[in-house]
Amino acid sequence: SLALSLSDDAYISVKEINDLRRKAVEQLKNLLLSDHRRIIKPTEYQNAFNQDRNNSNQAIQNNQTKQNHHTDIGAVIRSKEQLSVLLNNRKVNRICLDLQDDNELKCALTECQNTGDQLIYVAFPDICRENKREIWTSRLALCRRYQINGILIRTYEMLQFLKEENYHEEIIADTSLYCMNDKAKDFLTESGCSSCMFPLELNERELWNRNKSQGSILVYGYFPVMHSAQCLLKTTGKCEHGQNQSMLYLKDRARKNLHVLTNCKLCYNTIYNSVPLSLHTELDKIKKMNFDTIWLSFTFEDQKTVLEVLEFYLATDKKMKQSVPDALLNYTKGHFSRGVE
Repeated sequence: SLALSLSDDAYISVKEINDLRRKAVEQLKNLLLSDHRRIIKPTEYQNAFNQDRNNSNQAIQNNQTKQNHHTDIGAVIRSKEQLSVLLNNRKVNRICLDLQDDNELKCALTECQNTGDQLIYVAFPDICRENKREIWTSRLALCRRYQINGILIRTYEMLQFLKEENYHEEIIADTSLYCMNDKAKDFLTESGCSSCMFPLELNERELWNRNKSQGSILVYGYFPVMHSAQCLLKTTGKCEHGQNQSMLYLKDRARKNLHVLTNCKLCYNTIYNSVPLSLHTELDKIKKMNFDTIWLSFTFEDQKTVLEVLEFYLATDKKMKQSVPDALLNYTKGHFSRGVE
């Protein structure tokens, strides 16, 4: 706060008070820093110049490396109908299968082996319980049988499980493992992860400052707002006892529909945001950041929507870029601009 001593009939404007406050803070800052400033000796100027020159040369080399950098396009799918769209597009380098039913997963893996040459991954669940361990073990055996390229994990329990099972293929850490900074990324790497998706909470400035080697970003998808063990079907007396996957809806106070995906085999629900995350307006900036992979995540979109969104994101033609598909008319950029505190 700022304390002023004025005579009764004096007047000072708010603007002048604010200017006075800014000047006072600036002078106080300089006073506090003055004891910690060092005097540079003449010989240090040459050392500083040489260091700057070395840094400039290194920056030029790094820039040349970045210009030659190739970013893969990856997509997460939750239905076989979505898969067929991706297998027909050779610009998609990586496909992650997030299918609950093992028989459906087998068919999808067979189709990938027969028709595609993309890198194939399998997503493991968002919630892991020890009493369901046989389900994880069965799925891991399936992954080994089909010799897929890697696994997408969403919990630290799954990371420990894969370590115990001596799994040596690629392990991708999803956004839910919160690789918020370089120390977290180093920890995940040391723990066995070959790459990680940066969390949705990071903003543009923070993403620029991250080490993006073996790092990826999610640019499209309905992101989960909650994983709940309180199943909607079970609560209403309609439990399907692990037989089916259902898409339900909740209506929030703004009268917007929130999609709810049931995982009956593992007995939990995932509640998704009412509008998708989409960073298509920031794509030029994101490409300059040189991520290893740019990911799109499809949940309940039909084939037509998947095709439209995919073609829009892969478009190089200016006119096509301006033709925004209906699925992206309402969207959120999440924390990309403002971040979190």
